[in-house]
Amino acid sequence: VMQLLRNWYMIQCAPNDPRARQLQFPDSLMGELIRFVSSHEVGHTLGLRHNYGSSSTVPVENLRNKAWVEANGHTPSIMDYARFNYVAQPEDNITTAGLFPRIGDYDKWAIEWGYRLFPSYKSPEAELSKLNGWVIEKLKDNRLWFGTETNPDDPRSQSEQVGDDAMKGSYYGIKNLQRIVPNIQNWTREANEDFEGMKTIYQEVVSQFARYNGHVAKYIGGIMETPKTQEQTGPVYELVSKAKQKEALEFLQKQLFNTPTWLLDQQVFDKTGQSGLTIVGSVQDNILNRIMSTRTLTKLVEAEAAAGKKAYGILEYMGGVKAGVWSELVTKKPIDVYRRNLQKTHVNTLINILNPPAVSTASFGGGFGPAAPSLVSAEKSDVRTVVNDITDSYEDLITAGTTSQYWRGDKTWQTFPVTELTGSLTAAQINALDTTPITLLGVAGANKYYVIENTAFHYKAGTTGFTTAGNLRLKYVTANRNILTVQNASTLSGTTDRVYLGATSSLDLENTVINDSISIECSAAISGGDGTINYSIKYRIVTTS
Repeated sequence: VMQLLRNWYMIQCAPNDPRARQLQFPDSLMGELIRFVSSHEVGHTLGLRHNYGSSSTVPVENLRNKAWVEANGHTPSIMDYARFNYVAQPEDNITTAGLFPRIGDYDKWAIEWGYRLFPSYKSPEAELSKLNGWVIEKLKDNRLWFGTETNPDDPRSQSEQVGDDAMKGSYYGIKNLQRIVPNIQNWTREANEDFEGMKTIYQEVVSQFARYNGHVAKYIGGIMETPKTQEQTGPVYELVSKAKQKEALEFLQKQLFNTPTWLLDQQVFDKTGQSGLTIVGSVQDNILNRIMSTRTLTKLVEAEAAAGKKAYGILEYMGGVKAGVWSELVTKKPIDVYRRNLQKTHVNTLINILNPPAVSTASFGGGFGPAAPSLVSAEKSDVRTVVNDITDSYEDLITAGTTSQYWRGDKTWQTFPVTELTGSLTAAQINALDTTPITLLGVAGANKYYVIENTAFHYKAGTTGFTTAGNLRLKYVTANRNILTVQNASTLSGTTDRVYLGATSSLDLENTVINDSISIECSAAISGGDGTINYSIKYRIVTTS
């Protein structure tokens, strides 16, 4: 118990209390901690339950108000699992009076309700009306509200959360964790000891970080439960507002899904054997699986059916998750290994929704209240339809390119570089082409091919014409493409796809794909000419694997 108390207090309050910046607490501090936990346990012996909702009645701003929190405490009940005031910041100068839990307003009221006698009533049934009216009147004071420890859907009732807004409270809590990590080595140093203390405290930081994100995750698909009797007005069950659910998702994207690099301390890992990739991945995976669980998604579908556009619709929500997890497809920023693993988890979660692993028959639970029927199954709701749409849309995230482009590792379309081959054939080479073809381009290489951008051939006549006729042609693989036709001693002719009239000629091979060498040859022996041919071939080399 003493080690638990030390861990809790160091992780939540060391930035505010210098006494907690060591593994061995002074007796004065440990005595205060034992008094707190003993008071909590005595409450159980008197019949009091955990009141997980008590701390949610306190505005987060009040937890940083020195005068207010030292006078009233950070929770109205010591029976709450509120632990300590982790919202307080060092600059607030809050003492232990505002950091420790204490016997509060709710505890005193609960004891009075449980033990006060009403002699005028002769049976429990006779005093029911009196007790009900008494409770209704007392609940006008919000600090006397009770939130059960068994509700999985109400973000107001959570273990080890303080304040009325988990996004604000967790933000301040994480700021304090960011103050602890750089000091872990100094605060856990003990002479003649190994690094187990350091490892323990670092793991406590990770657990607390996960806890803060878990508090926030409960807002998504959240359903608030306010128990009432029929004499009271208003609903018992209410949806968490769309604005708050969106705020929760934005928090998770920023604080968790964006790699929390502040949590990564290689010097600590070198001494404890821990792995940053495993640690961060575990927290990210747990939260992502939670907010994309079939149960959470089904609650969103049911909420939309009940509240329409006021609800946080599943399409909008899933789009928000995707936009955050895959933001690099838009920002073009490099994707680090932590983000790649997160994206893999996202894809695997979607796959498991579409093709769930075999499990024993079980209820999804929840609904609007513990006694409500099970939620509609994923097969009968929009969950699978939406997930199918999400997976189909991933291809749309990559904008279409062209045949001259490739998709590079930095998630951008890049154009293959174009190379231009130029040269000329002498009269002697032309006259010998029927027996001695000339290779212009060799084989591109394994798993490579040429994409021809443009070809041009320019025949420059000499003083002597050809004495025989023949076709000059490009040859590749089994194809032959005529480029010049020698009809008589001085005339060149072309066709619709190869025109060689006048001083310049071009061959239409644009976007022709060639996976062999390219040579120039002649179909028959021609001789006697003394003209020359200048040529240009523009091409790209494309790799197929």
